[in-house]
Amino acid sequence: MALALAGSVLVATCIDKLRFQGLWRTLYFLPIVTTVVAVGNVWKYMYEPGGLVNGVLNALGLGSVAFLQDPDTALPAVVVVQAWASVGSAILVLTAGLKSIPGSYYEAAALDGAGPGTVFRRITLPLLRPSLLFVCVTQFLTGLQSFALIIVMTKGGPGDATNVAALEMYRQAFSHGDWGTASAAAFVLFAVVLAVTLAQLWFFRRTGEDA
Repeated sequence: MALALAGSVLVATCIDKLRFQGLWRTLYFLPIVTTVVAVGNVWKYMYEPGGLVNGVLNALGLGSVAFLQDPDTALPAVVVVQAWASVGSAILVLTAGLKSIPGSYYEAAALDGAGPGTVFRRITLPLLRPSLLFVCVTQFLTGLQSFALIIVMTKGGPGDATNVAALEMYRQAFSHGDWGTASAAAFVLFAVVLAVTLAQLWFFRRTGEDA
């Protein structure tokens, strides 16, 4: 979630200042309209020893990495794909939030001699808080519900390196027939999602009042 959120804020801020914004919106929105199976299979081949990612590493003088075969790199590799695939919706929301900020605030900051960092910290981020809250909650939910992408890319392996909550519930219910354990895991996941969502709402409301 943190990777997707940071990337989406950065890309949305950059796109808001570029020309041909329609073209950029089309490019970053493509992963959303592409099926998870297609995204997973493409990245799976890109992560292969002879794939594009290792080809770039080899061109830089680095050795090949068994991204999906090594328990230490399998989960981070899938997380990167998940972030890339979900960043488009976050950018769409954040871009809309940036468009809603009145330009008079930026004009006043420029007259006061505020630098880009100060403007971003004191104007953009506070006024973007509602959009950031929505993106945080939705990205967190998306991350916890990751299932199809892991099934396509790793099937939970190697070993249990990429065995996330949703996949474990599926295994308990449909592979082992243990519906009680699967239901208990679903309830625990619901409780975790609820607790983190309430914490995010409290945090953003508190920082909003402090600002």
